[in-house]
Amino acid sequence: MVRPPSVVPEALVVPARLNTRASLSVRNVVLLTLTDSSEGRTETADVVLAEYVLRMTPTRLDALATLRSRTSGSHRRLETGLGLMSDDLTMGRYVVLLSRFAALHQTLDDQIASALVPHAGCTGFDGLDIEGRRKMPSLRTDLAALKQRMPPPCGHFDDISSVAGALGAMYVCEGASLGGRVIGPRVRTMLGDATPTDYFESYGDDVADRWATFRRALVLALVTDDDIDAAVTGAVGVFDRFSAVLLGD
Repeated sequence: MVRPPSVVPEALVVPARLNTRASLSVRNVVLLTLTDSSEGRTETADVVLAEYVLRMTPTRLDALATLRSRTSGSHRRLETGLGLMSDDLTMGRYVVLLSRFAALHQTLDDQIASALVPHAGCTGFDGLDIEGRRKMPSLRTDLAALKQRMPPPCGHFDDISSVAGALGAMYVCEGASLGGRVIGPRVRTMLGDATPTDYFESYGDDVADRWATFRRALVLALVTDDDIDAAVTGAVGVFDRFSAVLLGD
């Protein structure tokens, strides 16, 4: 189980005066808060992550790659079934999908926030703007533009009440926003320039920066193999629930 990241995990605490760039082999670069235990002070710096600093399993070096690999089957089934990039996409199908996305996110947004907002000021979560990543505002905008009523919310999602599980769920949502850079323009090409696509393009030009901030949170919060397992379980559960709701008759 992931520990709430109120402090940098012990394996990541190194003296603030350490010249990491000179002494460690490069594996990845991320922004960390370093704690100088001798003086009890903290400072922020760009730090090179290396096996010496991490003392962790290889999966921890790139939690995102692990999530991507272990959820690829569920992700592929959903992406293929949605058909948002298909030449056969119709306005009727698009409206149905947006309505079902709204039913899902009414519940999912709240559950993610409940798990992560209490840790919003912790190391790795600062700047994540969990509330600002809710998908419902953009879905309300799209459905209103299409003169559609808000559907009732779907039921509770399992396995996302922990920090790690919620990060797995957020991986699904943030990945959708990343992919929305391609989906939004494609939908307008197929259905007309006036088609509302705020759900897929809600971050605008900030999508790359928001993705980078999310990835940083993953690296710092998924501390053990158990944490990564919990994140994978949460993500797969969300992918599969989305498939059941979005691809149903």
